[in-house]
Amino acid sequence: MKKLITLAFIAILASTFSTVKAQDKPLGKNEISAGYGILSYPEMFDEFSGFWSNVFGSDSIKSVTGPNYGTLSFGYQRTLGKVISLGVTASINPILSNLVYKKGTTGTSAEMAFSLMPKMEITYVQHGVFAAYSAIAVGVSYLTRKVNNDNGTTESGTLWRVGYQVSLVGLRVGKNVGGFLELGFGYQGICRLGLSAKL
Repeated sequence: MKKLITLAFIAILASTFSTVKAQDKPLGKNEISAGYGILSYPEMFDEFSGFWSNVFGSDSIKSVTGPNYGTLSFGYQRTLGKVISLGVTASINPILSNLVYKKGTTGTSAEMAFSLMPKMEITYVQHGVFAAYSAIAVGVSYLTRKVNNDNGTTESGTLWRVGYQVSLVGLRVGKNVGGFLELGFGYQGICRLGLSAKL
């Protein structure tokens, strides 16, 4: 997964440099971005609660462990004036978990969260190549899950939720092409970093 993310960022950066104008040109009003976030809401909520067992399981879950692969996100936004930008962001979040039930049964869970959310960003500092901002996105998230238990039973299901991402603090360095770091919470993670290009 880490190799895939690295290759994706390299490809995005290469394509961006081939299409973006020189750095000394005025900034474009359109911006595209790609990012990677850790500890998304679906990851943390699944690990610290019995939500999925209430929806899908007949036996309550005792513990949930497993690797968190993070969230890949992509976005587009357009700047309106000097402060506000409006756009849309989409993300995909795979979650693989090892389950232990209270009755002693164990199993594995494969989940996926797909989110699509309109987004508003407010830039409150813009100085040279440095920018500081906050952002909020609210939309829908479609979650799928398949569980294979060691007793031979399987469970699967889908669920629609309200998807959201609140970026309390965002920092961007770069003019037409730049890197960003966001701290917040929601369906794209508590910490998100990536690349963006203003066209």
